[in-house]
Amino acid sequence: MRNAERHHARLVIAFRLLRHTFRPALFLFIVATPFLDVSGQPVAQHGALGPSFDDPQQFGSFDPIFGPTPVTISDFIDSALLQNRLRFRVDAAYNNRLPDRAEFFYAQCGCLGGNAPGPPLAETSVDYQDFRVYGETTWSDRYAAFFEAPLRFLNPELNQNTTGLGDVNVGIKYAMRACHGQYLTAQLRIYLPLGDADRGLGTDHFTFEPGLLLRQSLSDRLTVEGEVHYWIPWSSQTSTNGTQFYGEILHYGLGLGYDLHQDCYCSKCGECHGQASKRLTSVVEVVGWSIMNGNVSNSNLVVQDADGTIGNIMFGLRWSAPGDSVYVGYGHSFVGDAWYEHIVRLEYEYRF
Repeated sequence: MRNAERHHARLVIAFRLLRHTFRPALFLFIVATPFLDVSGQPVAQHGALGPSFDDPQQFGSFDPIFGPTPVTISDFIDSALLQNRLRFRVDAAYNNRLPDRAEFFYAQCGCLGGNAPGPPLAETSVDYQDFRVYGETTWSDRYAAFFEAPLRFLNPELNQNTTGLGDVNVGIKYAMRACHGQYLTAQLRIYLPLGDADRGLGTDHFTFEPGLLLRQSLSDRLTVEGEVHYWIPWSSQTSTNGTQFYGEILHYGLGLGYDLHQDCYCSKCGECHGQASKRLTSVVEVVGWSIMNGNVSNSNLVVQDADGTIGNIMFGLRWSAPGDSVYVGYGHSFVGDAWYEHIVRLEYEYRF
């Protein structure tokens, strides 16, 4: 009966999507407006920053002004590029002290009673390892679709260790601009509650996450990437004080990548034409989350407001070659109650 009630509640809240997504959608539209003219075409079409999307030398090939063929640079920040790719990622994260905060990592603790769907014991610290498979495919220069499926190994301090499928996410990308080394992409990601919430593998609610992604080449070696997302959870569950436990979250990040090494030598003329065959890139990223509302429970079963800011800094190296790349990185929390205190990431990406 409990599962039937949850499925019915999920159907009801899905129909409320348009009304409750208006605020973040309007915010993202205002941010993106300066990059478009009134007809909705890229500004570059009128010569502001060079050739338009339709120029084959600009999109899907390489930019002769800013050097090498665009590839993923940052890793903790979503890429503004649209690519046919398959990615395998392993995360090892440690010491999440408030795992049910705003129901971002997992659902509210079952120790709160009622219909609280999360793990049964009030947790003091959670470590986890995720193995994630991500696939992205393009069907034009402007549109791409993607999916991501995680296998989670959860290591709580008080609850039982467990392994299983986490919440899967799917989404679409729309490339608003791509010229002279600049890419601006709108993205919508939807999280599906497929992980078992009572084992800490899922949040037990749908989440809609619209966002904007930016990439700008500053030179033939230096690239900046940025993102802003608005996390909008959907759940019928309430906390013990009668308010919604989940919270809306503004998520943002900025990353810099610098090519320490580029192999783009042309054997015919001895010069580099922007087609880098191999490169080693150092990456620094700062990522933040501003929790707008929601609740959190502590080890004493006290429910409090989840509002606050979390900040992480990440360092990594990416080795790119034609068709694939490898990334290794480390992240550390420096502001607020973290989703994790430390994280180590290893990933392999294949482009086709």
